[in-house]
Amino acid sequence: MKIYIGIILIVLSQSILAQKEKAGVKSMFDKTAVFGFSFNNSWVTYRDALDSSFLKPALGIHFSNQVNLSKNFALFSSLGLQMRGTGVYTTDSDNSVGNPDSTGRLRYNIRAIELPVMLLYRMNREIFLYSRLTISLGIVPMYHYTIFRKWYSVDDGFHDKSSLRESYRQFDLPIRASLGFDVDAPGGNLFKINAIVDYGIIPIRNDAKIKQFLAGINMSFLF
Repeated sequence: MKIYIGIILIVLSQSILAQKEKAGVKSMFDKTAVFGFSFNNSWVTYRDALDSSFLKPALGIHFSNQVNLSKNFALFSSLGLQMRGTGVYTTDSDNSVGNPDSTGRLRYNIRAIELPVMLLYRMNREIFLYSRLTISLGIVPMYHYTIFRKWYSVDDGFHDKSSLRESYRQFDLPIRASLGFDVDAPGGNLFKINAIVDYGIIPIRNDAKIKQFLAGINMSFLF
């Protein structure tokens, strides 16, 4: 996987070089502020939960901006929607055909409005042509506007859904760390690709000490 990513970055950087030499475009690394949007494809679960919990896929989309504070440091922030929650394996308590227990079909789903804020360090040296390594650390304030439990039925398509809003706290504040690249792309664009990890520090349920966890890939397109 690392080899493929390296090949993609090398090919992309060579294409960027040719286009920038032709157009004479100023580097995006020198701009004071850039704006755009971000998309992430992640896996989420609950920390400190029972062994029955497992990672489930989740998506997020945000409006984003990055403001350069100095040559190496920047402030990256976003506002958008994020899916969270966990998958749960359940015991076979019914022992009959057609019941959803013991199938791994139970999901706890959270829909959140988030405002990630990150302090970012970007290297001066280019790892690949027009690509610089970035490391960032910050927080993700969020509001849980929808929280529900759902039994998925692959047999008839009628999913058993119930609200858990009264059992959960409405706000959370995970810590986020990321590692990736800023790419000075053609046409006056800053492309960011980062591995991100969210580590919850506050219990999100009123009756249990479970915390949120997220790991995935975030891509930002800034102009």
